[in-house]
Amino acid sequence: MEAEMADVMVTLPEDLIESVLHVIKSVQPKHHVVSPEFQIVLIEELERSLCQARSMSFCKGVFVQTDRLLQFFTYSHLPAHLQDVSKPFCDLAGLVCDSLPSNPERTVALRKLLESKDCAVRAILYKEPA
Repeated sequence: MEAEMADVMVTLPEDLIESVLHVIKSVQPKHHVVSPEFQIVLIEELERSLCQARSMSFCKGVFVQTDRLLQFFTYSHLPAHLQDVSKPFCDLAGLVCDSLPSNPERTVALRKLLESKDCAVRAILYKEPA
């Protein structure tokens, strides 16, 4: 499950980022300094993990997937320029699942959002005919 958890991203609240950085700094050896660049890498990895976790609910110690379609909004496997296009769709898909009841209309909303994301990625890849 850990491999799956690194596939997607979500924006973290600033207070959570500060808490994570505090923990990182408190557990590191005193002679090592966590550079700002390394902090950014750690935060990005945490964002990826938490976005995947967003697609699951924690219930009595067991993770239960809230919507199967969320797996198609992952994007860490894409090159950086395509990740930039895909991330907002992932975030919105998570918001849809967080705010709407699970029913056929939510599924249609996610399918149409997925289709839009695919089109946006293809728009970046599009080459004009010669």
